[in-house]
Amino acid sequence: MIGIDILEVKRIKKLIENPEYTKRLFFKEEIDYANANRNPAIHFAGFFCVKESVVKALGGGLVTEIMVLHYDNGKPYVNLFGKAKELLGQRKIEISISHTDDYATAICQIVE
Repeated sequence: MIGIDILEVKRIKKLIENPEYTKRLFFKEEIDYANANRNPAIHFAGFFCVKESVVKALGGGLVTEIMVLHYDNGKPYVNLFGKAKELLGQRKIEISISHTDDYATAICQIVE
């Protein structure tokens, strides 16, 4: 199963101006990671794309049940909670994120 998403960075930039919205949509670890970078909005957009691509691949779940983290080498991965974790079951999930100053995209593949 595969899911993909793309987002204009300027759309997320407006949303993250509201800290309460940011806290509802993103985990503390994601907020800290994005804010530690030169252009936080591209990272928030990438994280949102990951969440949407995972929901699409799973066929359900909520974006608030998906946390994007990074290994020491920079490769992204996800931790799932709630319904998203149930839907994944014993399968594994692989993700990839790309972004420019204007767009972010992510793809998710669920493997047996």
